[in-house]
Amino acid sequence: MKKELEEVVSPALEKVGFGEIKIIDGNWVYERMVKHCVQRIVIYAHRFDQTKFRYQLFVDAGKGGIRSDIFNILTDNEAGTLDGFWKYNGTSEDLKAVLGEVLISIMDKGIPRLEKLSSLKPTDQTGSKYVRLKAEHELLNERFIQRKAPIADRFDEESVSGWINLIEEDMDEDSDEITRTEHIYEAAAFLSHRVIEAAGAEWVSENIIGTEYFRLGNVPHPFVEVDYLGRIGAAFKDHNKAIIRRDLEKMLKAIHKMNEK
Repeated sequence: MKKELEEVVSPALEKVGFGEIKIIDGNWVYERMVKHCVQRIVIYAHRFDQTKFRYQLFVDAGKGGIRSDIFNILTDNEAGTLDGFWKYNGTSEDLKAVLGEVLISIMDKGIPRLEKLSSLKPTDQTGSKYVRLKAEHELLNERFIQRKAPIADRFDEESVSGWINLIEEDMDEDSDEITRTEHIYEAAAFLSHRVIEAAGAEWVSENIIGTEYFRLGNVPHPFVEVDYLGRIGAAFKDHNKAIIRRDLEKMLKAIHKMNEK
């Protein structure tokens, strides 16, 4: 796809200040600097079908944080598919034709959305990092699975050890702030989904002193940490791998006790 992107999409984006296409985590990425913000357009393939793809927008506003917008509704309408992915028939010529449609969407709607995201003040954003987790946790979970290929169908010593190693690989990478933030969100969504499947937990929203949290409820043990977004974020910030290991080992013990009953 890179050849077709360079031929169809790159020339138009370069005219409005985006640099050459990059490959980050297996995705195709365009970046530019606007208003002291890094704007990023990420194009990525479907996990199970490499002839399907979509795009996502990111803005790194420094201390303002990462603002993300995924075009679920936009791609549903313009791609004409239920899952929001554009699809081509596997040939280079058809891919170029479909990329032409994607480019129109990016230029007409994607870039104006990036401008809006870049102009927001921190207080104009969602108000909480958990709002994004609530809106995108299914997609973030799928992205972690696609990127890291973990064992995802069981919650035992082997799988938990594997998850920890995969998350620590991301922690050890010398990645930029946008990429590290994406890895944190993806890992948090992935772990939360595994606990939901293994322990019958569920997503809950809580408002605590004016901050809206979105995390797990109905967990098998009341003293097990379930705010994976907060915990993984803290682990990445301090490069403290023990935080994740300790939390997952506690959860594994709790699930074992639950299954013994």
